[in-house]
Amino acid sequence: MESVTPIRNLVVGANSILARQLIDLLLSKDQLVIGVYHQHRSNLVEGIDYYGSDQLDEIKEVFDKVFIISAFIPDRTHAKGTALSRSLFDVNVALINSICEKFPEARIIYTSSVSVYGADGGVKDERSDCNPATEYGISKLWGEKLVSDHDRYAIVRISSMYGIGMKETTFIPFAINSALKKNAIDLLGDGSRAQNYIQVRDVAKCLYLASETKENEVSLATAMGSVTNLQLASIIRGITGCSINFKGEDATPSSYYNNERTRSFTGFLPDIELATGIKELIEWKRKMF
Repeated sequence: MESVTPIRNLVVGANSILARQLIDLLLSKDQLVIGVYHQHRSNLVEGIDYYGSDQLDEIKEVFDKVFIISAFIPDRTHAKGTALSRSLFDVNVALINSICEKFPEARIIYTSSVSVYGADGGVKDERSDCNPATEYGISKLWGEKLVSDHDRYAIVRISSMYGIGMKETTFIPFAINSALKKNAIDLLGDGSRAQNYIQVRDVAKCLYLASETKENEVSLATAMGSVTNLQLASIIRGITGCSINFKGEDATPSSYYNNERTRSFTGFLPDIELATGIKELIEWKRKMF
């Protein structure tokens, strides 16, 4: 009986928490994986080969799929200006172009962001118009355009991803840290602003399923529904016993998504309830304090 050649995958941005989950998933499917990392190695999965990002031109292997996880995501510590614009271009645009040119025969799976839509409070789906309001959103949309010019691709737009090892710059870690350190969470306004949170393992699942399709499509890696800041804080309160306080105003629009099309052509359904994912994150953070 003739043996089947395993699918060969390249994961660019291999040190991220998403890449780690994706690599574990690909390995569980008996697929071959090689990773590319930028600088840090603390989150790399053991047992596979890696290249540094400065060695991209040295890669000689042929891959069936190339997953682009790498992204420069600015936070409040990054001041606006030429340096920020250059970093966004170098990582979110120029690197994408280099990868697409380097691997013309591979299927490119690109992790994008719901930031490409802009923030107007309306319900967004896979075919909604894109009108990014930030330089980051513009750079991700630019990356999408480069990938969509490739022969075979999948673009996966991700909402607010969370999970163990996530950066400390967004609302979920802020709220959990406040609950554990101060026994209280302060919410702006009445806590009615809604966001869509998806656990990192579910994002990895969506990436894998999108990579397995034959269509060149845009997918939405989103949870089944959005939750308000008050609902999220209440989940944390139920686990930690903290209080919830209200102050000031919150003028930021809510975020809502409909990924029915993604569910139809990929079969994707998230597995992890928000309460379960938050409890896991809190238990991990408690070990750090």
